[in-house]
Amino acid sequence: MSPDSLVAHFREPGCLEIGYTCDDTFDKGHADYEVCCGCCHTQNSGKVVAIVSLLLSFVALGWAVYFKSTFLTAVAGVYIVSALSLIIAVFLERHALILPYIGVSILRELFEVYLIIKMSTGLTHIIEVKDYLSGLMLLMLLFVMLLIAIHASISLWIIWTIYIHYCYLRDRPLNFSWSGEQKKSLGYRFVEHFRRSDSDTLSVRSIHWEMSSLALRLLVLTAASAVLVVAGPYNISAELGDIEVSVNWNADWSSQEVEFSVQWSKTDFHWILVGFSDHGFWPNSDFCLIERYNIIDGWIDQNLKMHRDISQDCQLISVDIENRIVIFKRKFVTCDSKDYAIELGTTQLILAKGIKKETHLNEPTVDKQIAYGQVLQNDESVKMMEAEPPEKTDVVNIGAIDAHVPPVVTTYWCAIEKLDEALRRAKHHVVKIEANVSPGNEHIVHHMEIFHCADPGNGYIPIFNGNCNDPNKPKESKSCSKVLAAWAMGAGPITYPLQAGMPFGGENFFPYVMVEIHYNNEAKRSDYVDNSGFKITYSDQLRQFDAGIMEVGLIYSDANSIPAGQGAFPISGHCVADCTAKFPFDGIFVFASQLHAHLTGRKLWTSHFRNGVKIGEINRDNHFSPHWQHIQHFHKQKRILPGDTLMTTCVFETRNRSSFTWGGYGIEDEMCVNYIHYYPAMDVEVCKSAIDNSTLHNFFRFMGVQDYRLSISEKYKQIDWTPQAVDKLAELYSVSPLNMDCLDHTGARFPGHPTNWTRIPQPKTFAGMFDKVRANMECPSLND
Repeated sequence: MSPDSLVAHFREPGCLEIGYTCDDTFDKGHADYEVCCGCCHTQNSGKVVAIVSLLLSFVALGWAVYFKSTFLTAVAGVYIVSALSLIIAVFLERHALILPYIGVSILRELFEVYLIIKMSTGLTHIIEVKDYLSGLMLLMLLFVMLLIAIHASISLWIIWTIYIHYCYLRDRPLNFSWSGEQKKSLGYRFVEHFRRSDSDTLSVRSIHWEMSSLALRLLVLTAASAVLVVAGPYNISAELGDIEVSVNWNADWSSQEVEFSVQWSKTDFHWILVGFSDHGFWPNSDFCLIERYNIIDGWIDQNLKMHRDISQDCQLISVDIENRIVIFKRKFVTCDSKDYAIELGTTQLILAKGIKKETHLNEPTVDKQIAYGQVLQNDESVKMMEAEPPEKTDVVNIGAIDAHVPPVVTTYWCAIEKLDEALRRAKHHVVKIEANVSPGNEHIVHHMEIFHCADPGNGYIPIFNGNCNDPNKPKESKSCSKVLAAWAMGAGPITYPLQAGMPFGGENFFPYVMVEIHYNNEAKRSDYVDNSGFKITYSDQLRQFDAGIMEVGLIYSDANSIPAGQGAFPISGHCVADCTAKFPFDGIFVFASQLHAHLTGRKLWTSHFRNGVKIGEINRDNHFSPHWQHIQHFHKQKRILPGDTLMTTCVFETRNRSSFTWGGYGIEDEMCVNYIHYYPAMDVEVCKSAIDNSTLHNFFRFMGVQDYRLSISEKYKQIDWTPQAVDKLAELYSVSPLNMDCLDHTGARFPGHPTNWTRIPQPKTFAGMFDKVRANMECPSLND
């Protein structure tokens, strides 16, 4: 080659030129084709990036389908197409097919830069608001921005890596390893991938291995997509006449919508109704009525007449008459005063069907039923509740034995048992507790508790199975006061987190337990025989922490009583700082909660205060039903520190009662309790309050009741409860000093309190901006 020709071939490299060799020759081993600081060649890195990109694009598609977002699904589809294009380009050496992937990646990179800029502009306002919540929001926003920045940096590196591979394939001569004719065949290029070496001989073993590996990758992808896409639906079912109807639902938090799927066993009807009741009553309920290919959004008046809403907010998605299934959706909140606002907690659903164009639900041709569920709940909490413990476990059943339920409305039944020898030898941890209710008796078993008995002093408690008020009940049973677990009608199992278990058995565990069952025999039948109790799953593999249960709310006392004829009468029970000061130094972690009241309870919640300011809620149910008192598991556990205060509020409705509703144990009496499951275990068993007795008696004298010999309930009866008198009682409950039950495991008050736990001022609390509620005037609903 002449000097002139050498000059002609010599040139300066371009701006983004890769593999520059001065004379435009191709050098497979050029340093520019080495990536990851020279750790691997672009031939290998390109394949890795292509496979990982395809995998991640399928994961993105799974999330998009899970959240039912059309936009995200479309974006994920574009990612999949670009990733498939990259797969073909890398393995079949078609450099032009790399460009779509690079283009999509650059667009994603620009969008992430836009997100960072957009989020950074929102920091100024948050920094100006100097409060605890805004501080958390600031940290969260900064953390999200950091994650996006890290992802953008990694994506930029991947784009450069793929661009190197693009240059490598573009500049590589067509006859580098195959003939020109062979290079034109995509099939030949695919076969090249399975070559064992640079020879032209194919390895059957390598083909088998590569195909098996590819199948395994596809299997993993399919399984991962299934896990991401399939979210366990929640459901109810009911028999409406001769037709069985089931309703499944999935809540989409991103779009604030619930998708309902309605199925039926027979088509012998004209319409099916799925509705929502505020507190389990038919009047003033919201519904979506399905008539074959039509859906109507409406409401029910006091006479059970069905009316069509002005705004139609039930949206029909699909109708499959052959398979007897209809799918529709509606928003959580529609801001229609005739629509029910779907909220956390209990959802009381109404189901009905008619065989003609009925206009009233009380017509004889209409079949209807009320069912209970939770339309909105945290999926992670559900998974935790349904998860099986990883340890090797055993099961023991403890409960009533052939209990003949008396023909009276309220009965408390007690069953005392001694633990087996195997449990007495070594300490175990209970990892799951569930109710074991006798079939056919579900409607009479209202709630149950299981207590651990302390040694009464003689090292022995007689076995007993009978009425708790039986004079023959062993006097030693008074030592059975430490609550191990509680269950109420409608509740699911108590599943303990992996780091905690309830201590059970061992040399230092007095081996006697007592189950107490509340029977609600409204029909006063004498033929009920019951064997209900608890199924306890335990393991000898101990977990890190002992778990416990604590009662907060109102003391069972007629001091906490409700006047008749009230639409919404609130009473709050307090757990004051003097009692929480006895909590562990690092506090306790609440992983589950069960709110409990009787027949007039409508709204129940426990607020959490620190330094007098509300920082959150332990649990809330705005649509409480005594017939379905579920246990709420928390995916994010709630930490209560020493010195914090808890306030459990219950709102009661006594419109249909003509006399006072007393605080007490009977089903016609009322309770207001939150059973809090937590770890690590501590000495505080009960933290409940009632209005101070001396203050209450002064109130009675102020209202004209002077006879000091009368009991509290008798004094209540002496007063003419005008609206003004009811207002004064409500004010008394909200501001007066308290009597506290701050009790240990023996049921005794902790000693040493300056006032012996009486006349304690009510905590001064402030909800402020931390109380997030729907603005009723701005966005009304049927619930208001």
